[in-house]
Amino acid sequence: MERYKQHREFLKANFEILDKVQTDRQKGLPAYLFQKEYDKKAKLIALPDINIRTIKKNNLFDCLELSSLSSGT
Repeated sequence: MERYKQHREFLKANFEILDKVQTDRQKGLPAYLFQKEYDKKAKLIALPDINIRTIKKNNLFDCLELSSLSSGT
């Protein structure tokens, strides 16, 4: 029962700690970019249309490989 009480206390919100945390905005740091910068001369890869045949696996590289095999490129 004691272990249950310890875990319950751990899960409770402790907003006093949050008062001591200083956010990036409060520190005056600039906001992050919404998109990472990239080399404008980099090769663009045309992604296949999304359909049930394209997304057979969870790994993007496997999906692209399957797509290129089926399209013959």
